[in-house]
Amino acid sequence: GEGKLFNKAWWHYLDAVPDDVEASVRSWDFGATTDGDPSEGVLMHRRRAKVIPRWVVSDVQTVAGPPHEVDALVKRTALMDGKGIPIVIPQDPGQAGIEQMQRYKRDLAGWTVIGRRPTVDKVKRAGPFSSQVGALNFALVRGVWVPAYVAQHHAFPDGPHDDKVDASSDA
Repeated sequence: GEGKLFNKAWWHYLDAVPDDVEASVRSWDFGATTDGDPSEGVLMHRRRAKVIPRWVVSDVQTVAGPPHEVDALVKRTALMDGKGIPIVIPQDPGQAGIEQMQRYKRDLAGWTVIGRRPTVDKVKRAGPFSSQVGALNFALVRGVWVPAYVAQHHAFPDGPHDDKVDASSDA
């Protein structure tokens, strides 16, 4: 039901990424269609231990388009983030997923590209993330992407889209 896994009231808001970030990652969830689910890339940061909120999301990139537009956004975003930000790519099982990972690693030479194969359903994957948000341990850096991000999380798992949730859970 709405707000049970991610309630609108649970988020902190910041004006900028704090100076005490220890690690960052950009995680993607691919939709690759023009009329269905979009592809989403979430930039998440971890601050040093015992700092609250410990986790910060600072950017979400979105495209609803065919695979070549998704690939172009992934590359532009990697250039924008810099080579120090690892990139998590969802890896489908089988040959197609292996080929896609090889292609991304080739195209993003110089970046750390990590394939992630989901092993449990979306709700279970979102559990650790939901726990941290519910513990008021997550912040969002103010931006145009924030209202849609919060709304999608608040509606999860019953809303029409879950791509931002999936990318955030994988981060």
